[in-house]
Amino acid sequence: MKDKDPFEYRIIPKNNWELIWWAVSDSNKIGEYVAHTKMSKAQERKLLVKVFFLHLVPIGCSLVILLWLAAITLIAGLDLPQLTPTSFWKEDFLIAWEKLPTFAVRWKFMAIITYREVAAYLA
Repeated sequence: MKDKDPFEYRIIPKNNWELIWWAVSDSNKIGEYVAHTKMSKAQERKLLVKVFFLHLVPIGCSLVILLWLAAITLIAGLDLPQLTPTSFWKEDFLIAWEKLPTFAVRWKFMAIITYREVAAYLA
């Protein structure tokens, strides 16, 4: 079995992730890959956009959703509105928060509030 050379200079990517990495970090390799495969500029752009939207955008959206869930869990679990200065929160929010009895109810309240805020911001 032949050992792989870690310093091997490839111009054909192993997979789409390596192609994305090259697009971000090494434009020379992208140029060599395009020249090797005899792609036109339009085909090159189409390939990079396709790889970007099929790989990076779904991962980015998933990370944003996971961070949002973690943040509202942290706020509800640690009862942050009670621990932080009241000037940080809206008065209406604090009044509603004090009436919530359990973690699950607080978590649901935070999820609904933040969803409404984002929806209103995007509308």
